[in-house]
Amino acid sequence: MTSGAIDVHTHILPPALPDLRQRFGYGGWPSIVPDGPRSARIVIDDRFFRSIDDDCWDPARRIEDCDRDGVAVQVLSTVPLMFSYWAPAADAADLARLLNDHIAEVVSARPDRFVGLATLPLQDPRLAIAELERAMRDLPMAGIQIGTHAGGRELDDPAMVEVLEAAQDLGAAVFIHPWDMLAPERMTRHWLPWLVGMPTELALAFCALTLGGVLARLPRLRVMLAHGGGAFPGILGRIEAGHRARPDLVATMDQRSPRAYLDRLMVDSLVHDPAPLRYLLDLLGPQAIALGTDYPFPLGELRPGTLIGSLEGIGDAGRDLVIIETPTFPSDRYAIESHLRHRGLDPARHLRVIGPRSGEATLRHEDLEAAIAEAGDRLALTLFAGVNFATGQVMDIARLTAATHAVGAISGWDLAHAAGNVPLALHEADVDFAAWCTYKYLDSGPGAIAQAFVHERHGSNPATPRLSGWWGNHPDTRFRMADTFDPGIGADGWRLSNPPILSLAPVAVALSIFDEVGMPALRARSERVTGYFADCLATLAPSAVVLTPSEREQRGAMLSVRLPDARGTLAALETQGIVADFREPDIIRMAPVPMTNGFLDAWRAAAAVGAALGDTPGGDAR
Repeated sequence: MTSGAIDVHTHILPPALPDLRQRFGYGGWPSIVPDGPRSARIVIDDRFFRSIDDDCWDPARRIEDCDRDGVAVQVLSTVPLMFSYWAPAADAADLARLLNDHIAEVVSARPDRFVGLATLPLQDPRLAIAELERAMRDLPMAGIQIGTHAGGRELDDPAMVEVLEAAQDLGAAVFIHPWDMLAPERMTRHWLPWLVGMPTELALAFCALTLGGVLARLPRLRVMLAHGGGAFPGILGRIEAGHRARPDLVATMDQRSPRAYLDRLMVDSLVHDPAPLRYLLDLLGPQAIALGTDYPFPLGELRPGTLIGSLEGIGDAGRDLVIIETPTFPSDRYAIESHLRHRGLDPARHLRVIGPRSGEATLRHEDLEAAIAEAGDRLALTLFAGVNFATGQVMDIARLTAATHAVGAISGWDLAHAAGNVPLALHEADVDFAAWCTYKYLDSGPGAIAQAFVHERHGSNPATPRLSGWWGNHPDTRFRMADTFDPGIGADGWRLSNPPILSLAPVAVALSIFDEVGMPALRARSERVTGYFADCLATLAPSAVVLTPSEREQRGAMLSVRLPDARGTLAALETQGIVADFREPDIIRMAPVPMTNGFLDAWRAAAAVGAALGDTPGGDAR
């Protein structure tokens, strides 16, 4: 197979069509009339529609052109004229079968060069679903191409949703191409149906999918809009403003903003101009844009990839920077550095580490925000700790996530020292993903299974890139043992293998206790006990320097304490049954956890530290 791009938007016809007028007994049907050895005309009754060459039907000619242009694979779909949504459904179904069988034949002959999309008699949901099932089960099809409306129904009509739900359940990708453009009586000149009508149709399709609640109802539906999504990217702000200003008129089917569904959509690159393509990159990200040329038609891109190639900074080369903080837990840094190296990137140039200012122990949010803003559209990811493992500083997750999203990057969080320690609202903070262990504040013991969060905009999007594992398959399809991965909804779609049952047992027990007590009550007690512990240290161990912020909202249960003799103090504490831990070079960490520790425990620990340092009289604090 030739190495190169995948062109998702190409059209194909059979070399000839039967006499459809004679076949069905009435006019209005297209026919292909040869007018040379390698050319033909499409005619509707006696009216000329378009001239075509053999690149519209000859697979060998298409492969020749692909090899010339560096295209590895073409996705084949019929010419939208053939949708025939105007016709009686049974006749449109007959034509759809003929066209789909032709595409299947071409794909079967060269599956290394072609992928097929079926057409459906969309005006009749029953017949459409029947042909969809045939295409996905009996033919080598990857999905379907549909119009922006059919039979007087928009895409959010219950009958249309029924077809789209079947596509979701069958794993069929849906490519939406405009046809039967609105207001033909106003677009009789200047080729306006193609220039204005098509982009407008796609904007209507976007509104049906989002405002009409289709994407909310069908979380596993995979959708791509042709022609860069048409007009919708340009009027998204207006649509969103209307959603806010008049929810009584706009948000009648779905309360979520249409912008919330952008991660569910893909578009092709066929926008003809660098400026809108750059806007699409900023709006959707390079992962949501695929090469599309409209081959072999003249309004398409005659040299595939020319527009994409004209822009700088697309793809991995555009966002090649990760920001983390220091001090950071070593495994986080190892993971980021190894990930960068795996992508051929040098951590010395592609990892930016932001630490406290000189003479300070903790991080400043404004310094992290400044680094994020400076990185701009180079930034791919920020990965911060919700509670810093070394200092106990609590970070403002919502604030830093917002700063990250402002430059179009992904926000990830290590919550190993935050889960079970401080209240978390990851969805409300718009976090993209997070992970944490359960053996610390969640009391599940060493080796207990970890947990993860994936925002629903990623978790409900099966196109989101991931490392796929069998247990991550959707529960409804997992035991089909299919060759195609069908990701589960939410974080479940990232699971690699089934969890160990014995390791789950302590987690289940611990979480049940947390549910019973509740994080608000635990946090309130933690603030009081840790505050008392800090006061006791200041009184009983004045030689100790607490690195953790003194503001309650910036600390959890743990205090990080710098000591003149940290190792010696730790050993003294152990002799009195007080458990703390040591961090190089001179820090011990102590956490009166609210589930099990109280004020007396806090006083005993502070007194023992003071005694070990010689700040207060010695003796057993017990």
